Amino acid sequence: MCKYFKKNFFKVFFVIFLIAFAHMAISQDIYNAIYWLDGEIISPSGNSSITPDSRVVLFYKDDVNNGYAYDISGSYGMSGQSGQFLINTMADWRMPIVAGEKYKVAIVKGSDGYGVNSQEVTISGKGFDTAPTLQLAYGAGVDMPGTKPIPAQSGDYPVPTIDNIKIDNSLYQKKLVAKGYDFIVKKQPKIASDVKSKVLTLDTGSISISVDPGTATEAIYKIASTSYTNTVKASDVTISELCYSFDFAK
Repeated sequence: MCKYFKKNFFKVFFVIFLIAFAHMAISQDIYNAIYWLDGEIISPSGNSSITPDSRVVLFYKDDVNNGYAYDISGSYGMSGQSGQFLINTMADWRMPIVAGEKYKVAIVKGSDGYGVNSQEVTISGKGFDTAPTLQLAYGAGVDMPGTKPIPAQSGDYPVPTIDNIKIDNSLYQKKLVAKGYDFIVKKQPKIASDVKSKVLTLDTGSISISVDPGTATEAIYKIASTSYTNTVKASDVTISELCYSFDFAK
C-alpha cells in the first residue's frame, strides 16, 4: 500500500554531523562548523599572584593573518571556568582544520607582561582535542592580531554532501519536490544515500534520519554501522565517506 505525501505534509530530513556537532540537512545550505579545543592555563612557577584568567588564547596555523580563533580564559570566555579556555577552532573560514595536521596555540602578552609563546597541538579529527598546559611566563607571548576572525558564509566551507539519495530505489529529486511535485513512498520505505565530508571526518555516531521534524510525531532513526554498505577511511579510526541503506521495515 502506498501513500501520497505532499511536500507541505511530509518531510524527511537526512541529518549528518561533522565532528563535533557541525550539522546540515537537505534543506540547508549553511551550517555551523564546530571543532573544540580546550586547555588549562597556570600561573608562573613560584608566583601564584599572576592570574591565569582574562588571558587571550589564540589558535592558528602558521600566521594569524591567514586565519585564527581565540577565547578569553576564565569566566568571561567560552569555558566559564577559572584558568580554562575553550576555542571553536573553526571560527575563521580562512583557516582549514585538517585532521592529523599541526597547529599552534599561544597567549597574547598581557599588560602585565605575561603570556605564552606558541606551542604545537595536533588535530586528531575526533571533534574535541586538548591543548598542552600553558604556563604563563614574563616577557613571553604573542601580539594580538589586528583583525577579527572571519566567520564562514555560505560557500566558504566545503559543506558535507548527501548525494545519491534513493527511496525504494527511486532517486529523490529535491528540486522537483520543492516545486510541489508529489513524492510517492511506501509507509516503511528503504532509504539509501552517500555521505561525504571534504573537510573533516564524519561523526558516524551522529548520522541519523529525522521524519516529520518539529512536529508531535517526529521520529529520529540513528544510522548504525550495520547499515553501512561502503566506507572510505580518513585514517585508521576515522571515516570521511560512507554509503548506507536503512530499511524502516526492519
